[in-house]
Amino acid sequence: MPFGTCEVSVEEATRNVLRVVQATQAQAVKIEGSRELVPLVEKLATFGISVVAHVGLQPQRLGDASSLRVQAARAESAFTLLENVLALQKAGSFAILLECVPSRVAEVISEHVSIPIIGIGAGPHTDGQVLVGSDLVADLESPAHVSAALRSTSQEVRAVDTPTEWPAPPKFVRSFTPTSLGALRVQTFRAFADAVRARSFPEVTREAYRIKSEELAKFREMLAARHSSND
Repeated sequence: MPFGTCEVSVEEATRNVLRVVQATQAQAVKIEGSRELVPLVEKLATFGISVVAHVGLQPQRLGDASSLRVQAARAESAFTLLENVLALQKAGSFAILLECVPSRVAEVISEHVSIPIIGIGAGPHTDGQVLVGSDLVADLESPAHVSAALRSTSQEVRAVDTPTEWPAPPKFVRSFTPTSLGALRVQTFRAFADAVRARSFPEVTREAYRIKSEELAKFREMLAARHSSND
């Protein structure tokens, strides 16, 4: 959901979500937030609306400088994040998008919830992976970024089979690019999907964030204490 559509009140957020679902026939909505989303998730669940809660780094909250860095890198914040995820699960979220947290923290969280954890910048141990499409194909980035992406695929950009049910582009459409960006996009998404299935993305040493061993140990101690108090 766009920023500003779910922040004022549960009632206004519910109206906005219902409007989006009715207009788009969306099967689910993704909402950035944390424990404050619990009342909204519970409300939407009564309408049968599936919610993916986006926790960790929340790009829409640009005014919060603390949100623009690695999240949950200390035991206390990792524990709070887990507690928030559990609360959102209990409220009715059917999945969690976990962004920009240490790999081992994401692994522990994935082990302690029963719903899918989808990672973006959260290491290889989540149930699934996602990246922003424009990042995958180097759209809306610097010329150097785009050039690097094109050089990496310059050896071969295979033609993409076009299913017969796909409509032909309008006659007035003409491409002025020397490389088919459509084919490059498909090739890029295929390579991403293949890497995720092969468990070669993300790599712990390359794309995952780390947490200090003492912070991870403290996090696990806090988790053990939580389990003991619930017994």
